[in-house]
Amino acid sequence: MLNRLLVLAIKAVRDMVKAPDFDRKMLLLATQLANESDMKPLLLSVLEALLETLANQETHEIHTEAITLIRCIVRLVVKLMGEPGANSSILVPTLIGHLNTGALHSKLGLPMSADVISIVTAKTLIESFHATKRSTIIAKDVSWLWRTAYNCAVQGCAEWENSEEAVSDLFDIARNVRRLPWTRAGAYALATAAGSVLRFSFD
Repeated sequence: MLNRLLVLAIKAVRDMVKAPDFDRKMLLLATQLANESDMKPLLLSVLEALLETLANQETHEIHTEAITLIRCIVRLVVKLMGEPGANSSILVPTLIGHLNTGALHSKLGLPMSADVISIVTAKTLIESFHATKRSTIIAKDVSWLWRTAYNCAVQGCAEWENSEEAVSDLFDIARNVRRLPWTRAGAYALATAAGSVLRFSFD
């Protein structure tokens, strides 16, 4: 019964975004309620919906807000992955999607239509900041994101079943972000401390 209510709540959030009189403040309220109720799957859906509302906006402030949202989403997905009975086959692609791909379907059991696919991802935002020479604004966020990708890949090697491709994707994400000129110094320091395994994966 609880799962059915959760699915209905997630669907309601998606319908809310498509409503003609949609107000972004409604999603902010939904975020607060989901967080207070400790309903992590619903909170994830709301955060994704908030991110989607930024997809077609191009201001610097919007980009900064989007990278913050992605960081929150990634952190939440990692928490969900650590819970007993977590469905890695759903959560791992969600994690990789927000970090790297150009379009992300919600994988929480709801069929998603083309008009609610998020095109705002960590990869696209990082490239945007780098291209406009505003990299320092999100340097700490980027460092956190690639380290998280690397740590999840290491965890996947030990704990995930039949996830060789996903683990490889996460290592690739970490390596590609590390290769940006403005992240190399910090990445090299971490690689030196972590030893030959990390250096090998980034070479």
